[in-house]
Amino acid sequence: MLTIRIQVRDDHRPELDALLEERIYEFNAAATGLYDGALLNASVADASGKVVAGVSGHTWGGCCTIVLLWVDASLRGIGVGRALLQAAEDEAIRRGCGQMILTTHSFQAPRFYEKLGFRRLAVIPNNPAGHEDFIYVKGLSRAPALLQVPEQNEVLPSRFDAGVPAAGEVEHHHPEEPTEVDVRQRAAE
Repeated sequence: MLTIRIQVRDDHRPELDALLEERIYEFNAAATGLYDGALLNASVADASGKVVAGVSGHTWGGCCTIVLLWVDASLRGIGVGRALLQAAEDEAIRRGCGQMILTTHSFQAPRFYEKLGFRRLAVIPNNPAGHEDFIYVKGLSRAPALLQVPEQNEVLPSRFDAGVPAAGEVEHHHPEEPTEVDVRQRAAE
């Protein structure tokens, strides 16, 4: 008889996260035949080298998933977040992605994403309690039409159911080179 010992902990375990991500990617790639997964990230640093904004996620199978986007409060409203997302979008298109997906809470930035062309696909109530979590998708029109992206308020059935940044200029480099983002201050839109 197999004995299983489960340890529930509340500490950060990057080695466990890395192991789980690797094993899940191996399974997903084998199940789909899509082996093109790659991390995607960009950041903005101040004159001292301190990171003051960043975006991270990944691309896989024609889709770019944004996991985290953060801009220091002192830089919000001047186009830094928009420039970071545009840089990620341009790289996703370069990698052949046809859509970008992300989630945000109701108290975070839903209007920001909607102004950038993201469409709300789903709402998860009480996540966290008293708030909502939104799932967004944006079709990447300059990429090959690989995937069907829903129109506003349209939810696609599951198989289990039966440019130019508006707020600044971004220089794009090859992934092995650091990307510099130059955002010229403008009034918040």
